[in-house]
Amino acid sequence: MEPGSALSNHMIDRHFRGNKLYGGCLAKDRLPAKGPAGKFYVINIQSQEEGDRQGTHWVGLIDCAIPDTNEDYCLYYDPFAVAPPQDVLTFMSKSKKPAVWVTDQHQPIDSTACGWYVIRVIEGILKSVPYEQIFDGLLKEDRYEENEAYVRKLKLKKSNSQYNHNARISTTRQRFHGRA
Repeated sequence: MEPGSALSNHMIDRHFRGNKLYGGCLAKDRLPAKGPAGKFYVINIQSQEEGDRQGTHWVGLIDCAIPDTNEDYCLYYDPFAVAPPQDVLTFMSKSKKPAVWVTDQHQPIDSTACGWYVIRVIEGILKSVPYEQIFDGLLKEDRYEENEAYVRKLKLKKSNSQYNHNARISTTRQRFHGRA
């Protein structure tokens, strides 16, 4: 599999297999009724019942409790910087954390690498990389060639359970939009 090409839900599931914080790779209309429950998800914004059932675009939702001194978020990440659809907003509203989303576009509109962007962001957050470093350093708004090169360096894993869930992360409020 060439980095940057489209990912299937099976590939994403294999990558995160063994991570106790992984809630799954699901269509937006198949999210758990109980809400995010302190997990992270890779979500396809096409409903299971819509279209050809091949999916359209991967986004990430991170609701994990990673200890730090900053306010904790239920964070939605779309590499195209589109606000969450209503199904996902409803799901996020069941979190005990404020719902926010990233407002910077990192992925070029003609790219099929959305799953790779989502995995990169989730891995960074789970490894306690500061938000500023992810969204202002590793990925940059409107720097599409650099961003594509960065995500193409990712190597998919067959299982993944070695994340540091106890380190600090910091946040930059102006990078996010949401409902507190």
